[in-house]
Amino acid sequence: DPEWMFGINDGFDIVIANPPYIKEAVNRSAFDGLRNSGCYQGKMDLWYLFGSKGLDILRNNGVMCFIATNNWVSNDGASKFRNKVLKQGKIVNFIDFRGYKVFAAGIQTMVFLILKNSEEKEYESNYAELLNEKADNTLLSDFLNESSEISNRDYTKFNIHFRRKDFNDKYIKFVPRKIDKVLKKMKSSDVLYLADDEIFSGIDVMQDFVNKNHLTKLGNKFSVGDGIFVLSNDEKNRIPWNAAETKIIKPYYTTKEINRYIANNSNRLWIVYTRPTINDKIAEYPQIKKHLYKFQQVITSVNKPYGLHRTRDEQIFLSEKLLSIRKCSRPSFSFVDFPCYVSRAFLTIKTKRVNLKYLLALLNSKIVAFWLLYKGKLQGNLFQVDKVPLVNIPIKDISVSEQTSFIDVVDKILNVTKGCDYLENPTEQAKVKELEKQIDQMVYKLYDLTKEEIAIVEEGQKK
Repeated sequence: DPEWMFGINDGFDIVIANPPYIKEAVNRSAFDGLRNSGCYQGKMDLWYLFGSKGLDILRNNGVMCFIATNNWVSNDGASKFRNKVLKQGKIVNFIDFRGYKVFAAGIQTMVFLILKNSEEKEYESNYAELLNEKADNTLLSDFLNESSEISNRDYTKFNIHFRRKDFNDKYIKFVPRKIDKVLKKMKSSDVLYLADDEIFSGIDVMQDFVNKNHLTKLGNKFSVGDGIFVLSNDEKNRIPWNAAETKIIKPYYTTKEINRYIANNSNRLWIVYTRPTINDKIAEYPQIKKHLYKFQQVITSVNKPYGLHRTRDEQIFLSEKLLSIRKCSRPSFSFVDFPCYVSRAFLTIKTKRVNLKYLLALLNSKIVAFWLLYKGKLQGNLFQVDKVPLVNIPIKDISVSEQTSFIDVVDKILNVTKGCDYLENPTEQAKVKELEKQIDQMVYKLYDLTKEEIAIVEEGQKK
């Protein structure tokens, strides 16, 4: 409190901090007394409240400079804080250290310098990004002191024309001007967007297998990897399920079976797909009761003792759909036309507004990877393809007849990748790469990109 502490009644000139980084899931009590704050929301970090307070106690045109975690610009739990910064502040500098560990704790950090200013709707902002995770002190000094726009293998620096309205209720992304022009062109006309009710999360299993922490409660009669809600073929076959139980033991898939253009329906695992209502009629499922009872000490589901934490609407796992891997080195979508139960490692896309195979071609294309790189969400060197990035991808809206050529190429890819030996067959993989190149060229033409713009997209792939 500036006035109570120092007799200052018009705010501080400078607020500078290395605030505490604490997630509510890790330390709930740290948020006690703070949940009525205007910037409080689920999945947030405690330091956002320090950033909010910093703006509150600054005088107009005062400066706030923090070193903190770098993911606030795209964390869903930081949306209120982001909007406050957009409304009240002017981001003068943003220095992202990415994979370079400033602190021993191993978190990814950034430094921002924000001017308290709500008048300018548009302004110039400076962005710097360290690309070398093993930078020495000399390189760090060059990175921090370089004043001109530059891009090399170790770091990049550029300034952007920052428009507040572009980021309200969205992620904040710092994008060079030439790249921003391509991104704007992608959404300039004749596009549609996936809706919230067309994208679904997978099952929140919580306790799939026994892990090391479980053993402290369960004792030495269990081993790491033993199935709890998820069973191997051997575990499933050893238990004499009755007819009712057999109906709720569902085929369960992971990224080993479902991946980019790959959908292998030979599952290795099974999930005990127990809805909340099973607790009231568990007598009908004696083997499920016997199996799950052994793990009662570690099951934390809100539907315990026998129900999964979140089963989702079963319809999303049935019939035709696209599955998207949420964390991936490159965007990875697959067409699946068989019952396929998956965890929250996937998102499911179901829509009748556009052909799913045409949509698959676009989502796996280089141009969408380019979009997600600069407009989506990254976690370290991985794409984090959550619902928010997905609903913001501009999908070219073309006629059913125009979609046919894309569908034909996708069918050729799916015919190759459905072979069980595809991942061990270099010849088949080379075929798919050539077909993907064909799709990329078709998509470039679809979005009417010039040679120069295509070169910008291709350079983004290298990054």
